[in-house]
Amino acid sequence: MKALTRQLRTGFSSKFVSLLLVWIIIIFITLHNFATKTEIRFQTTNYNFYKHRIRLWNEGRCIDSPDGKRLEVYFCDPDVEQAFSLDSDHKLIYERTGGCVGYSKSEEGSITNQSLHLQECDASEGVGYFDVINGSYIRLRSSQNSHLESAPHFITPLFKIDPQLLKYQKVCINGTVGLTKFYDDRSRVILSEESFFQEDRKILKNAVIPPSNDSCDFKACGFNRRISPIEELPTDQVKKCTKPWECVTLVVKTARRPHLVARLAQSVRDSYGYDLPIACYDDGPDDYPRDIKDRLAQYPLLTYVVSDDEDLGIAEGRNQALKMVDTKYFFLLDDDMVFMNTTDMQTMIDILDTTDATLVGGQLYHSKNWAALLKFGYFGGTLRRLGCFPGTCSKLNQTVPNFPRCFRCELNSNIWMARTEPILQIGGWDPELKVFERKDIFIK
Repeated sequence: MKALTRQLRTGFSSKFVSLLLVWIIIIFITLHNFATKTEIRFQTTNYNFYKHRIRLWNEGRCIDSPDGKRLEVYFCDPDVEQAFSLDSDHKLIYERTGGCVGYSKSEEGSITNQSLHLQECDASEGVGYFDVINGSYIRLRSSQNSHLESAPHFITPLFKIDPQLLKYQKVCINGTVGLTKFYDDRSRVILSEESFFQEDRKILKNAVIPPSNDSCDFKACGFNRRISPIEELPTDQVKKCTKPWECVTLVVKTARRPHLVARLAQSVRDSYGYDLPIACYDDGPDDYPRDIKDRLAQYPLLTYVVSDDEDLGIAEGRNQALKMVDTKYFFLLDDDMVFMNTTDMQTMIDILDTTDATLVGGQLYHSKNWAALLKFGYFGGTLRRLGCFPGTCSKLNQTVPNFPRCFRCELNSNIWMARTEPILQIGGWDPELKVFERKDIFIK
């Protein structure tokens, strides 16, 4: 009995030691991976830039200095010089005034959550020296930061926590820009070269017409003038699409979700009894197992391209997918959508075939109707903004010829069919918009 007890204890001890070793190895690997990711995350991009706008990644607005003194969140105005340059000395220069970005300190000497301002570049103190991190973050140089505070500091719009909702408030126009600790989304910026920015906005600038009344007194108000109703095409211009697989391509942007794209392709086959061309762009990496690749190969009309660059964003991914389209129409879908037996794609085709409409919006089953009218104005406040009014399209009372249940509209959710050429002619989606790309293309 004693021998048996000793044997059990010995076995227990061996198992315990083995489990302990396994946990030590797991912890070591986890810490190593964390350290590696952290190192990659804060890798310095050693370059300077000249005349670039600093745009907020999650807001789509620009960092500017309207009064030439402090840095603020402001509209990206193509008629105003809002560009910055990072020179070889790592000074961040505001081109309109030639001033350098400097930092403030609290009474305790802290720079955290303190505002940024413009000052003389040859000032003895307070001038900031900055690095670009991963091409997406602007950080106060570590050598300069070390004598101030140990944690790295990044250029970020300052924000407060709503005590009732216990969440961060949205950054408003004229909101202060300062130095904060690292925030993955809020500290992230897009550096837009001025010439590229102007070229991208040229279409919008040319489309703007003078305001029609005094209630809206800024340039974008010209968009409030409604365009002419949709017209029926002359009979000799109508070219009917009788084989959808020859005139429509599904355009899908995905991010490492090939199983959803395969599900979408299968739903088309199950609903219609045939396949449709699908142009799918996946911003990688291409490390999918054999069973996934075999599953995608079951759909001969599916062109599935995996990018060499990760996380290109929705807009650029859709642009790449659109380049693969060789049909006269394309149908934009998200990767998690599926076709049903009631999916009426033919009506969308018929509208494009018989009218001068450029785009036809759809609606998801059991989902809110996001089709909306757009209008620029103040809307009872003092800030200029774009108003979006879902469910109001029928108020115009402009039905599509021969389709009395369809109304002309100005915005839709990301489920729509369009003529391929006109979308290519306006440059597709803005590639610098990682998110919030929908309104931009509808305005264009």
